Amino acid sequence: MQNHAYSSNQFNSNIFFEFGNSMKNYVKASVIVAIIGIIGSFIIPFLGIIPMLYGSGSSGPYQTMGGMMLISSLFGLASLGLSIFVLVRYIQYLSALKRIGQTLNDFNLQKAYKMEIGTIIGSIIFPIILIATFVPVIISMVNDPYEAMITGFLGLILLALLGGTIIFVLSILGVIALDRWGEQFRYNNNLIGINIAEGINYMKWGRIIAPFTGGIGSIFYLVGMWKAGTNLMIYKAGENQPGTFQPSMPSYQRSSETNFDSFSEQTYRPDSTLGGNTIIPSGFCSKCGQKILNLNSTFCENCGNKLK
Repeated sequence: MQNHAYSSNQFNSNIFFEFGNSMKNYVKASVIVAIIGIIGSFIIPFLGIIPMLYGSGSSGPYQTMGGMMLISSLFGLASLGLSIFVLVRYIQYLSALKRIGQTLNDFNLQKAYKMEIGTIIGSIIFPIILIATFVPVIISMVNDPYEAMITGFLGLILLALLGGTIIFVLSILGVIALDRWGEQFRYNNNLIGINIAEGINYMKWGRIIAPFTGGIGSIFYLVGMWKAGTNLMIYKAGENQPGTFQPSMPSYQRSSETNFDSFSEQTYRPDSTLGGNTIIPSGFCSKCGQKILNLNSTFCENCGNKLK
């Protein structure tokens, strides 16, 4: 797994804020479209019946049909406008994903962006291929309907399955790469980092189960994106970043940058004891072992333990 030290001197925290904000904006737009769709499915039939209830004679059914067509058209236009709005938000999300990948020079972020672009291209190309294949099948039905039904439509089904599988695999590879990047935040051992990692993990599983569960997978994905985005917006580079301390090795253990060469590994561990007394070197938190950068601090920046 690739790890980076995103220090505040090296990278501006705005790149994380921008990425998190693009996530939340996409979720907001998607939720609004879903709510409008649900409302429309209930309101359109109800409003269409009103003219029939108050109409007179034989004109009632025609008024009902006209009312439903009018309401359906209005909701259709609203849904189209909101769908375009969601597309704009998704493009903004992809743009932020590309920028953060380039800024941090992170392989997983860059791979996630490429897989998302591949998914979009596949979603455009395969329907065109299906349409181009479907037209000759329809024409061949004039001469030999049976042969067209057997070979033509079977080929279309196989082509559709192949295209759908490729698109699904690309989308999964993208979210898996994003999840690998998000897992780095778990090494911070703080709530913000854990929330970022968990949110992106929800996104991964939401997309994986979406084809089999429909709306449940989409909800999972959007909830995860909202959680990750919210915490990325309050993430501060150089304070809670992944990779500042080596994963699987506490910061208070000996490293190439440690000046405590005279201490053994046992001396650095907060849970080690000699004669029943805990041994903690000066400059480290007695609870979590975090190195205290500001010796005038009252509380540990990592776990909140009172130092004085």
